[in-house]
Amino acid sequence: MKRHFLFAFLIATLCLAVIAFSGFRYFQKELYYYEFNEKKLLEIVPNKFVLRFTGSDIAKAKLTAFEKSGLLKPQEWKDERTIIVNFLKAATDKIISDLQDEPEMVSVQPLYTTSAEKLDIAATDEILVRFKKGTVQEVIDRTIKNFNLQLKEKGELFYTFTVAKKANTLAVANAIMESGVAEFSNPNFYRRIEMYQVPNDEFFNYQWNLRNTGQVINDGHTGTPGADIKAVEAWPITMGSSSVVVAVIDEGVTSNHPDLPNTRQVRLNGSNFSTSVPGNNPSPIGDGDHGNACSGIIAATRNNSEGVAGIAPNCKIMPIKILNPAASDANIANAITFAKNNGAQVISNSWGYGTSDPNYIPAIVTAINDAVTTGRGGLGCVMAFAATNTADHVHGSAGYVGFPGNVNIAGVLTVGASDRYDKQANYSPTSNPASANNQIVDIVAPSHRAYPTQIAGEDFEIWSMDIPGTSGYNPQSGGTYLPASGTNYQSYTGRMGGTSAATPEVAAAAALLLSKNANLTQQQVFNILTQNADKVGGYTYNSSGFSNEMGFGRLNLYRAVLKAGADLYMKDQTTDSGIEPNPSTDAYYATPDIWVRNSNDGGTVHQNPEAGQTNYVYVRVRNRGYLSSPASGSKLKLYWAKASTGLSWTFPWTGATYSCSGSTVSIGGQIGSAQTISSISAGSYTTLVFAWTPPKPSDYPCFGADASHFCLLARIETKNSSPYGMAFSETTNLGNNVKDNNNIVWKNVSIVNLLPDMSTFRTSVLIAGAKLLRRSFSTTDIAFNVPDEKGNNNILGVANIDIDLGEFTEAWLKNNGKVEGGRVYQDKNGKTLIRVAATKGRIYGVPIGATQMGSITVAVTPVQFSTGLLYLFDVQQVDRTGIIGGERFDIQFNKTRTATKAAAPVASNTQPATKDNSQQQLKVYQAGKQLNIVMNDGKEYVITVANSFGQVLTTAKMINQKVIPVNNYLQGIYYIKLINAKEQKIVTASVMIQ
Repeated sequence: MKRHFLFAFLIATLCLAVIAFSGFRYFQKELYYYEFNEKKLLEIVPNKFVLRFTGSDIAKAKLTAFEKSGLLKPQEWKDERTIIVNFLKAATDKIISDLQDEPEMVSVQPLYTTSAEKLDIAATDEILVRFKKGTVQEVIDRTIKNFNLQLKEKGELFYTFTVAKKANTLAVANAIMESGVAEFSNPNFYRRIEMYQVPNDEFFNYQWNLRNTGQVINDGHTGTPGADIKAVEAWPITMGSSSVVVAVIDEGVTSNHPDLPNTRQVRLNGSNFSTSVPGNNPSPIGDGDHGNACSGIIAATRNNSEGVAGIAPNCKIMPIKILNPAASDANIANAITFAKNNGAQVISNSWGYGTSDPNYIPAIVTAINDAVTTGRGGLGCVMAFAATNTADHVHGSAGYVGFPGNVNIAGVLTVGASDRYDKQANYSPTSNPASANNQIVDIVAPSHRAYPTQIAGEDFEIWSMDIPGTSGYNPQSGGTYLPASGTNYQSYTGRMGGTSAATPEVAAAAALLLSKNANLTQQQVFNILTQNADKVGGYTYNSSGFSNEMGFGRLNLYRAVLKAGADLYMKDQTTDSGIEPNPSTDAYYATPDIWVRNSNDGGTVHQNPEAGQTNYVYVRVRNRGYLSSPASGSKLKLYWAKASTGLSWTFPWTGATYSCSGSTVSIGGQIGSAQTISSISAGSYTTLVFAWTPPKPSDYPCFGADASHFCLLARIETKNSSPYGMAFSETTNLGNNVKDNNNIVWKNVSIVNLLPDMSTFRTSVLIAGAKLLRRSFSTTDIAFNVPDEKGNNNILGVANIDIDLGEFTEAWLKNNGKVEGGRVYQDKNGKTLIRVAATKGRIYGVPIGATQMGSITVAVTPVQFSTGLLYLFDVQQVDRTGIIGGERFDIQFNKTRTATKAAAPVASNTQPATKDNSQQQLKVYQAGKQLNIVMNDGKEYVITVANSFGQVLTTAKMINQKVIPVNNYLQGIYYIKLINAKEQKIVTASVMIQ
């Protein structure tokens, strides 16, 4: 019966597969996908298609070329490599086919819309399948084969597959459903999600600085999606607290403004410093709307169906008037002190002077210093100052940071401006770290791009509050209204800008941080905002994460408010402080926060895992935040993979197999179950332990000496759904995921033990083809280097290192492969090797098949025995976009072996090796395909045989002698350990097996 079902299933799926792959113009009388068993009718949106590329940089480059050719116009990004486009020419079969043939293209699919609701849905190359309960593995495997699927992820509830490059995703999904094996099968659509945190304020859609989707804004302009402060993402965490007050020192704020009633203003007597004697009314006069506009950006009422939305709409504004008409130095200094004395936690200052002298007005410098040191009961008021609008980059002027934005007081935030494209605004000054006048912009926030006199067609484009009526910024001097309609439209303006608009965005961010954690110092607020800013614009950021154009980057409100509480993280390197993205240029696959112990002994020194027996993986989780982490809600997941310089996400970590010398072998998977991370106090850490039994090297006959190497990956998940609490959504690029997110770490470190009697030690590294990595290349580069890390020594001074490309050598030579930092030579046996000659080098153009995995060998030959020093050596797989992955070798010179790996001098293959222990002689020698172990003392021992990586290959019991088959052992040195538990005695030896 079972065979009959499988035969019928095979015929059905083959027929359906023919339909699914019969061409891009998949013919059916009606278009639909399945909502379980119900058909959901669809229509094709004319001339619109969904393109998915192999990578984000390639996507941008190709789209630019396509757009210049007049073929299409980009419309909407769905992720970093997937975009909806509008074809400007008829999308013929040939045009689609030519696009599909582009090597950088993953898939080309039509854009669909639901027939009933007219909701656009975008398919890519992915489908989701949940097989019916009880479906046997043979049926699943046959489905995968017949429909030419690739497993992307085997989830808890369903599979995610990718279809063939030219397949119609909808047709494949429907065909699988119609084969009768699935509970559901449909494309992994991108759909528009209604974000309930998006407010209903009438003009919110024009507030691109808070949420930039590429929407049309002022003057017909559009921006880059995502070039915003991530306010919508931050609001579910906090919208502020009524106990947090932001003082806006400016032109004043309208009393009972429609978007900022007096219930959310702290209007105090003596707060008008624009007159010689401070007055009691901090309201603006004439057209002096600057203070209204700044205050509206911070705290305008949200979700009241009119006007705009403030960034911190639950916080309060303390209006303090210093301008309109003017104020003396003393009054301005006193205004700062007034704010501090009356309980303002944050002070926003969108004003300054036409000088770069950092001590221009000592009274003001003193008042600032007093506020940031004695304010808030000693925690310090947070002060934000505009950097000035003195630059004109298109005409060659870098501008300067003006006073008091350049006061040399720690923790004061100097704010520049970015534009709607995430570039430096044309008027925003560039930092000059060499200047004696503290010419530093700390952070930028979005504002208008340029003044009309600088770039034609540009103008102010930040929306906020205006003075109600005809005064203020709306209408403009020429009588033009923006907005020109809507509820109380004359109480709002779409013409705010400059660093004046950027500064209250940062002040509002500080208010949200203090709403979440009132105990933060002003310096801690500074650190959180700057360390979590986005490194945008394509500028050069140094190792501290700073660029002259953008400071520490563009404000990211979401990430900042996340970090104001607990912030769990793991270190990529010993120097990693948890900044995201990690600015370090050191390797990202050598975390100190994962280590392996062969026994659960609490040790902290990494050991090579012993195969075939239980090992223990320790993972250290730290809290770099400012509050204790919750006792539940965060999970730690640990994964293993067959070590390779070519790894991606999720392949092979979530479970994958590989055809190895005719056998299907596992090359990755999750280790145990996710563990709950207990509460960790601020500044502390905890260590979690996972039991793990690695596969035996004999399981990998095709991987040579690399059969013993494994990688480990740990991920902290603070949310139950994607993006799982990651600061940056994960992509297939594993290296970028680790670099960008401080709750993902990667360990690919192998210990190499060199002994005085060892002539050459050989180890191997796996490299992988493009399809396995979801990339596009036919040749790959192999980089090698001596890491420039503290304490590391140059291994090339004490050893020769040779690289053998193995199975790739012949094709590499035929391809005229080149090497930099090394020389090609032949050894005495005629084998082509590459001798490493420099601390950094690269082997160019190694041909590798799309689904191929293979090993290259690294041979270390000591020329000087040097104990007690650190010697690290890295091998990395590289493509044109950068490092794909790497493996680190920790090369250790040991005069004697440790208890777990202690050994006598290496014996030849014909004479026994002996070691005196308790007056007994342990004899170990090879005879043909057998290893003989003799210990004639009449006692029972447990024997282990391990390779040079410490991985146990055989475990057995013996009394007096034991014969162990070694026909499957690779040539090399093996270590024998006899354990007598009763007498707590360990006897060891080593032997060379030929």
